[in-house]
Amino acid sequence: MRRRIFRAFFPRFDLKAMTTEALLKTSVYGIIYLNSGLFLIGFFFFSHPFGYGVLAGTAAALMKVWVYAEQTRRMEKKTQYVSASAFFLRYSIDALAMGISAFFSIQTLLGCFFGTISLKWVMVWLSFALRNGGKKDDPQ
Repeated sequence: MRRRIFRAFFPRFDLKAMTTEALLKTSVYGIIYLNSGLFLIGFFFFSHPFGYGVLAGTAAALMKVWVYAEQTRRMEKKTQYVSASAFFLRYSIDALAMGISAFFSIQTLLGCFFGTISLKWVMVWLSFALRNGGKKDDPQ
């Protein structure tokens, strides 16, 4: 099956080998694409606070990607496991963004939740696209 939709959203995906840098760039593009669509839908059809929450969630998701990048940069130098402090830092970023957005309204909190969960959706999408080593002639 050809992945035309995937290539339309991520044109650089097939040009390079899947290095850590290419995966991080693809995940940043995916977060921006998903959250910009969610922002437009939420801002115009639901409520303005929902759109503001999506912006806060986008900022939190991009900060989490930055923490992932720093962690992998450190782990590539020497073989080590994921530290508990990096895990705590990633999820405290989510908690801080959602805690601040909860002070405004419940719509802002929901928007922030959907904005931060977009990182998980992008990772699921990437793992689906890269199954079987990312071969183009995948029978599925």
